[in-house]
This record gives sequence, C-alpha cells and structure tokens, in this order.
Amino acid sequence: MWKLSHYFVKSSLKRNLKEYKSKFAISFIIGIFIATIPHIYNFIENLTNQKLIQEQRKLQVEMKEKICMGNNSDYMKFLNLGFPDTAIKKFNTCMKEQ
Repeated sequence: MWKLSHYFVKSSLKRNLKEYKSKFAISFIIGIFIATIPHIYNFIENLTNQKLIQEQRKLQVEMKEKICMGNNSDYMKFLNLGFPDTAIKKFNTCMKEQ
C-alpha cells in the first residue's frame, strides 16, 4: 500500500513540475530580484556619495590654487620678478602645505 501512495505522490510532483515549470522559474527570478533591491539601492547611494566626495575634493584643490596663486603670494612675486622656476617651486610647496 505504501508503494502505491508513494507512486502517486511522485507522479503528481512530476506532473506539477511539468505543468508549472515556467511559473516556478518566474517566481524564482522575481524572488532573486526582490532580494537584490537593497543591495542595488546601497550601490547607487555609494556612487552618489563618491561623486560628492570627488566634487568636494576638486573644490578644495581649486581653493588652494586660488590662495597659492593670489596677488600677495610668493608665486606671483617670483613670477613678476622673472623667476618662473622658483615661482613653480613656491607654488608646489604652498599646495603641499595647505
């Protein structure tokens, strides 16, 4: 008796698998997609944060350049005196200090 009921269970599983194979596959894919949504959201958020950090660093470098190339800076003084190599060295040291 047990073998007969075991056979019916096996055959019904096979039949259901054949009938609903595409539905199982679609459900599996939807489950994977739903599970990855938080990871995708974190990835996008990290990308935007990285862009903001890069823009902030770029602005800081531009501010340093303005300060180091200003009218009262050593760079301008040596450049106006005709010493471009020394002016570049003074500019580089100014950028490293700040």
